[in-house]
Amino acid sequence: MNEPMQPKKKDFASYAINSAKRNNDFLKKRDLAAYVLMFLWIYGLATVIFKYGFLYIFPFIPLALIFLNFSGIPQIIYILRTHRLFPIAHICITCLIQFVFFIGLCLILKWLKMEELVPYFVIGGLLMGLTTPQKSLVEERKDQIGSS
Repeated sequence: MNEPMQPKKKDFASYAINSAKRNNDFLKKRDLAAYVLMFLWIYGLATVIFKYGFLYIFPFIPLALIFLNFSGIPQIIYILRTHRLFPIAHICITCLIQFVFFIGLCLILKWLKMEELVPYFVIGGLLMGLTTPQKSLVEERKDQIGSS
């Protein structure tokens, strides 16, 4: 008579939605950054192939790797988001150097006759810079301070 209540059988969609509501971390910023980067790569490759041809993929890939991750606009945003952890001189020098790198990217794209991709790198750099979690930027800076 006193049987424990059995949960109702649910389909997968209901389970996923309830799990997402329960965890309240359905789309973390770290995941968002990964999705943004994946979308940018697909969009960029498709644009290059259809506008410029298949051979232009070879200069596009290293340029996208460098200027959407390690240099240019994302680095400017990273340092501005963690400005409290850097001296003002370091912030000014870093922003100036990264801006020069971005001007170099514009010149390279102009030389390759791909200057129509400058907005792609601007928007992509902004998205990558803004979707990178603040926590990871702060931890990286604290590691740099601790190791020196």
